[in-house]
Amino acid sequence: MAAPSWRKILNDHEIIHNLRITNEHIATSLKIKNLIALHDGDIYIWNSYSACISTINLKFIADYKNSQTLLCSVPPLFKVEKILLNSTGTRILAYGSNGISAIELPRRWGKYNLCEGGKSSISCRTIPIGERFFASHSKVKLLHAAWHPGGESHSHIALLTSDCAFSLYDLNDAEVAEQYVTLSENGVSLDVSSSKTHFNTALGDQPVSFDFGSSISVQTNRNSKSRIDVWPVYVLWGNGNVFRLLISPKEKFQANFVGPLAMLPPAEDNYGTDACSIMCLDTQPPILVIATCEGNLYHCIVLPKDDCDTASEISWSISESNNTLWEPVVAECTLYVYEKIELELSLTTVTLESDDPVIDDYTCPVHLLKDKATTSRYHCHHNAGVHTVALPWTLNLEKISDKLDSVAAFDHTEEAIVEHLICTKPISSSDENPVVGLGIVSDTLLGTALICMTSTFQCITLPLVSLFKPTAPVLMSSAETKPRSSPKNRLYREPFDQHIQKILKRGTSNPIIKTSSKTDLQPQECFQLLSRATQVFREEYIHKQDLAREEIKRRVHILREQKKQQVNDVELCLQSKGELSNNAENLATKYDDIMYLQTALVSRVEDVIRKVQKKVPIVSDAEKGMYRELKAMEESMKHLKNSLEQIKTKRDCQRRMIKQSETTAKSPSISNPQSTQIKSLLKDEGSKICELIKNVKLLQSQADFAVPPV
Repeated sequence: MAAPSWRKILNDHEIIHNLRITNEHIATSLKIKNLIALHDGDIYIWNSYSACISTINLKFIADYKNSQTLLCSVPPLFKVEKILLNSTGTRILAYGSNGISAIELPRRWGKYNLCEGGKSSISCRTIPIGERFFASHSKVKLLHAAWHPGGESHSHIALLTSDCAFSLYDLNDAEVAEQYVTLSENGVSLDVSSSKTHFNTALGDQPVSFDFGSSISVQTNRNSKSRIDVWPVYVLWGNGNVFRLLISPKEKFQANFVGPLAMLPPAEDNYGTDACSIMCLDTQPPILVIATCEGNLYHCIVLPKDDCDTASEISWSISESNNTLWEPVVAECTLYVYEKIELELSLTTVTLESDDPVIDDYTCPVHLLKDKATTSRYHCHHNAGVHTVALPWTLNLEKISDKLDSVAAFDHTEEAIVEHLICTKPISSSDENPVVGLGIVSDTLLGTALICMTSTFQCITLPLVSLFKPTAPVLMSSAETKPRSSPKNRLYREPFDQHIQKILKRGTSNPIIKTSSKTDLQPQECFQLLSRATQVFREEYIHKQDLAREEIKRRVHILREQKKQQVNDVELCLQSKGELSNNAENLATKYDDIMYLQTALVSRVEDVIRKVQKKVPIVSDAEKGMYRELKAMEESMKHLKNSLEQIKTKRDCQRRMIKQSETTAKSPSISNPQSTQIKSLLKDEGSKICELIKNVKLLQSQADFAVPPV
């Protein structure tokens, strides 16, 4: 089926319809959640009322009308606020502030790629994680959880709790933490009162979020050549400080907790005092995105300090308490704040009395989500809607080395592109309609789209089309050759299409407004929203399109003038071409005549030289050598002639002897004594003949040897 058709069907599909029916009597929570997970075209949605997961494959959503329900073998007793798939798509992590569980997904097969061949309800194995810990320490809250990117089985889970602790669990033994790191120097008591916990949270003395960076390969100890991969974890505190520690699911070691990392250039408020989430983009060098509740986003480039050569410099120390544990000490890093972005949480409206914009002071936690399609784009969702942020300057990060000087010299002209896609709280008086689910679809058949679900279970699907499009990488075959640039391209430093895109670049956009069903806007408020939308369309769309049209007209006028000049130049070139053709023809005729005369002269010169050489009285060395060779050949011929005469004489003599022996007559009758006598004589003669033959052969061989070779 066509890729865009599933976006029209999803909101009216049975899987969304059942969620509206089963959750209509539940009080709407104003806390932001993420109850959607996507993997390879499969969508998983958590049903809070039934404590189960509804799933369907988006590729066959038009053919298969029913959804499947995945039941938990151990239903969670806590409120699930977020679900998260692992990298292999085999387990789902469901957690809230009071607990966490891992759900093993069934296999898919059969028609429409359904779970267990198409059963309507499937019981899935559910593994509670740290159940005893959360049950015995009810005051400790789970702040953030994530799958560890390393590990062969993809079964390790990292937790960040309100007691300032970072722990790593393995699903093979989910009751006890495999690794436990205290993030506070003095530690936090597990029995601390809730009022003190809230007080620390208000002051920002508590971690709020974390994210994993790219792996670093280190040695297992100082003298060993074996290496393992460790992952840096960037932990964000509420006051804006960022710490880093190393963790590995394969090797146990004493975690090295470093921080707070220095942020450059320095600021009085340390770039925000109400931080809520952090995200690490998979770039080189890494980029940290820090979000605050005021809607501010900080893009920080992770670089080593000036006194360190590389970011992966490792030193080693042994723990005094346990000599079997080794501690990798990585060089400290510095966060260079490249840019700051202010999100428009609530729409800027225009009052009726004046044209001055009125900005609502609305704050809420901002959650960050990576984009599966590209590393240069990410998404933000909060109680007031969804934003998309594209970072064009990440494509030129290879120009940045490990020194801060290279960052200062980096081109800061490219700014982030922010698009306000969905707004659920247009004005401060509107009822909140928080986003409870956000996912990214990235598939060749389904395309690239964003799925957003509000608290009223309205599912919004938008294609991810941005003004920023990454350029294709240069081919290896064309990398060595430099493209030729025309005078027009040298005149304009950037392509004309990029120039038009910069003109059409919008600083503000009109999002899709999805308010709560309880919201009742006054006519004045509706007029303010209409005025705001009209102002945005006039300034960000129509005005910029007029500028682009004028620029195109000016460019067309310039190109027409250049075309006229080029046509005149072509006519002059054609005239010059005719003249050059005639001159070339005359020159070719003269060349042929000259070549004929040159050939005749060369022939005459050769004849003269040959005749002169014949008249020279002095014999040359070649002639003398030839004369000596002829004399030697003549002497050889005489010797060969004498040898031949001797051989002929010997041959005639042998022939006469043979004839004489053949003419000897035989007697007509012979007696026995005569016969015996004759036989004895013949025997003597035979022996003599043999001797003669031997002599003849000897003479013949001597004669042959005496004859010299011709």
